Amino acid sequence: MKPFVQNAVRKLRTTRHPDVLKFMDVVESDSTIYIMTERVRPLSGIISQYSSKSAEEKEDWLLWGLQKISV
Repeated sequence: MKPFVQNAVRKLRTTRHPDVLKFMDVVESDSTIYIMTERVRPLSGIISQYSSKSAEEKEDWLLWGLQKISV
């Protein structure tokens, strides 16, 4: 299993997709591989920033976000 994960980590270093967290670094021990990604923010904090937007604009963003995580 470890060679499979190491190969996947090598691919993460060179692959960038806008809907995937950015890979930052990896730390390997004898039994564990830790993958560090960019910092994420809770969705509730992001949604509260859109409170000044129109209802239609908020709905568009929410639908786009749901579509991105459900595909």
